[in-house]
Amino acid sequence: MTWQTWIAFVSVVSALVALPGPAVLMALNLGARNGYRGAAPAIVGNISGLAIMIAASALGIGGLMKTSAMAFMALKIAGGAYLIYLGVKMIRAKERNTPRPITATVKPVGPARRYVEGVGVALSNPKAILFCAALFPQFLNSNASAWPQLLILGATMMSLSFIGLSMYAALAKSVAKKTRAGTSKIYERISGALFIALGIGIALSRR
Repeated sequence: MTWQTWIAFVSVVSALVALPGPAVLMALNLGARNGYRGAAPAIVGNISGLAIMIAASALGIGGLMKTSAMAFMALKIAGGAYLIYLGVKMIRAKERNTPRPITATVKPVGPARRYVEGVGVALSNPKAILFCAALFPQFLNSNASAWPQLLILGATMMSLSFIGLSMYAALAKSVAKKTRAGTSKIYERISGALFIALGIGIALSRR
């Protein structure tokens, strides 16, 4: 793989990372409420989930999913249900009786739980495996060993995703500081509704 090919891959992935999706919504929501430190475990968990997706596609599971409609459907329904669960949890989150600014920290949640939630969000869309299986070969040099190239592409995608989500979380906290009190619950409900919509979309989507 040449430098030109790698730069082209970086350009494509950077554009994809900037697009709104479950991981971006997660980073924005946690960043606005708890700052970057509060969002960091979930971001790391999301990158761990992405690593699983990349490994699965490299091991040929993407091809297996293409031939097994039942397995693919089961993964889609499970992933969609998890996003819907997170969305409902956001909407039903109880607000404190006393007014608090959007920058106030909500009830602490352990980093381990945030990490698991991040992994779950990453694994919620099995189409990501198919996407990686379709994207990576476009940047591989057929005359060189595939595994070193896959490691480079996978590490690049994970690094760019980590940087992108971290920037979203930090930006959300910065914006939250300038937002009026009482807006926190509205934002959380909007985020929850978007998670539910994404979950339904994934569960009902076709191949």
